[in-house]
Amino acid sequence: MTADDNPPSLPPSPTCMRRDVPAPRPPGSVRILAPLFPSLCHPKSSTSERQNRFLRMVKAISIFRGMAVGSISFTQKGDQVHVQGTLHGLKPGLHGFHVHEKGDTSQMCAAAGPHFNPFKYNHGAPTDHIRHVGDLGNIKADQYGVAHVSIYDSGISLTDPTRNILNRAVVVHADRDDLGRGGKEDSLTTGHSGDRVGCGVIRVDHSGGYGGNYGQNQGQGNGQSQGYHAHSQGGQNYGQSQGYGQNQGQSQGNGQGQKGYGQSQGNSNSDGY
Repeated sequence: MTADDNPPSLPPSPTCMRRDVPAPRPPGSVRILAPLFPSLCHPKSSTSERQNRFLRMVKAISIFRGMAVGSISFTQKGDQVHVQGTLHGLKPGLHGFHVHEKGDTSQMCAAAGPHFNPFKYNHGAPTDHIRHVGDLGNIKADQYGVAHVSIYDSGISLTDPTRNILNRAVVVHADRDDLGRGGKEDSLTTGHSGDRVGCGVIRVDHSGGYGGNYGQNQGQGNGQSQGYHAHSQGGQNYGQSQGYGQNQGQSQGNGQGQKGYGQSQGNSNSDGY
């Protein structure tokens, strides 16, 4: 057999080097054993830690106030954020939906500032390369004024230092977003979306649960209250009330370790959606 008849040998793996078995030694000889370090045959721990951080879920939630009320959650896994929730009190049809620069919902959401736009681009559609980071397009309200939101977007982030939307406001507008294609004076800045009819600050969700139950409660004689309850152990309960003699308090739930924050007035019966 010639050298050409020998099959080619594969190079050793760079992550797990094979050690040749030494030939037998005569009796009485001394053999020195070198330890085989685990790092030679396993991925580096730093790589695994980076992968774990990348795959770890980060969640946030926004409770809306204004004409449009409800809750929107933000869940990031990898580089994509899932925006989902339900808003009530909208007119039927399409409504512009954006993340704005500031986490200030006062002055009927006007204090939230312009769209979140760290790269100073023109307004566009969520699928456009040139867009505001905060451009999430339109949501659609049904004949009852209810919009069920489910958007996947990789432009916004809960972890990236430049594109981070935490502690900013998410806003729903009165009209349809023309996605920068309408030719109006404000098409390339706001999408000609009209007035701001609801907004909420995006906060880290510490409840540890996925589901949410949004309810509108009709007070008996004293006014109206609206609340959001997160279904999870140690969940949070947020409420806003209107009427006479508002009392603000904190309460401890029974059995589930739940914590409640809110403003209340009188006795009320609640129906959840």
